[in-house]
Amino acid sequence: MRKITIYMWGYWGWGNAAPELVKAVDAVERKRGFKPPVFVDIRMKRSARPEVFRGKAFGQVVGPARYETMDALGNEHYLDDGRKRLPHSKRKIVIHDPTAADLLLDRAVELKKQNRHVIYFCACAFPNGNVNNDGDFYACHRSTVSSLLIKCARARGIALEVVEWPGGGGNRFDMAASLETLKSVRRGRKLVPISSLRSLANWAETPWGSLVRLHCGDDELMILTGPAKYKQEAWALPVLDWSEPDQKANMRTKSKRWRCQHGVDAVCA
Repeated sequence: MRKITIYMWGYWGWGNAAPELVKAVDAVERKRGFKPPVFVDIRMKRSARPEVFRGKAFGQVVGPARYETMDALGNEHYLDDGRKRLPHSKRKIVIHDPTAADLLLDRAVELKKQNRHVIYFCACAFPNGNVNNDGDFYACHRSTVSSLLIKCARARGIALEVVEWPGGGGNRFDMAASLETLKSVRRGRKLVPISSLRSLANWAETPWGSLVRLHCGDDELMILTGPAKYKQEAWALPVLDWSEPDQKANMRTKSKRWRCQHGVDAVCA
């Protein structure tokens, strides 16, 4: 069997746009030659703030046949450490049943035969490098699940890649933007409206850590970005960082560092 790819993902920021997310993911997979993926929910507790991710509600968005739960891969200490409630950064990651990683790998093998991928998910924005309200960094338990999957694959002799959706390394491309957009990015704007006519699949599969040169006439700047977001009924690119044109080399270094710090690079068996 050829290499299997399993994607991981966090729904943070998609609470009001879950249907658009599914459309974008399906468009990317269709462009890549795959059928719509199956989403596997690895949360132990699903009392999410966004209603669409509360309980099994997300299954109504993607359809029951494309939504599965695997509580056994949840983090026992997601909400607390014993009886004491702790901030994210101090909560231990304790997978309820680590052997369940074999079941998730089995599911990925089975779905590969149907030309489908698995996307397992929880709430955290990134596998690593998340920031709580106190400014502390913390890791998400899906990175631990990733390590368990790699361990299982190696033991079984399966070639496996686990990577944050939508995968890929950082790319670089250009995008025309208004002068006001460039000015607003310099003032701290966090989303850049998508102005060109590239297909949704192209924007939605933009790898985390990609570099985009925004330009308007003689003015330009570079932004560090990732997959398109749907905000206020429009698609936009997130601005993770930015620099003036003379700092391009430095931005390439920032891209690699950002991807490493946030755990979005692929790990392979």
